[in-house]
Amino acid sequence: FPGAAVASSKGAASSVKQELQSSETIQNKISSSLKKSFKKEEKTTFLIKLKDQADTQKAAKLAVKRAKSKKLTAAKTEYQKRSAVVSSLKVTADEAQKDVLKYLNSQKNKGNADDIHSYYVVNGIAVHASKEVME
Repeated sequence: FPGAAVASSKGAASSVKQELQSSETIQNKISSSLKKSFKKEEKTTFLIKLKDQADTQKAAKLAVKRAKSKKLTAAKTEYQKRSAVVSSLKVTADEAQKDVLKYLNSQKNKGNADDIHSYYVVNGIAVHASKEVME
């Protein structure tokens, strides 16, 4: 991706946009390579990485504890642990990305964004969009 931006998932999509309005906030959250990309192209692909992160260690420890209490085999315990970590990542991403995705999809309907892809492992969203959408 040519660049990245960081967004907070708190509040509605409009509050995300309002948070990014101040020039200081924009300068701190947007990479210089992304800014350069917008000088060359009307739309570019970038990654929005959200701050919220899943506590995967906690999810793994809890899954192991539950598996041991059920006296599961080592293989089943490992499976439970991995499933808990993946579930934790997905739940965190779903909650954190909800408002941002709603905003991006509204911009997609207006023709200002396309190719929106959510990634739960990093809690980020890749999007091909205009500078106005990014801001």
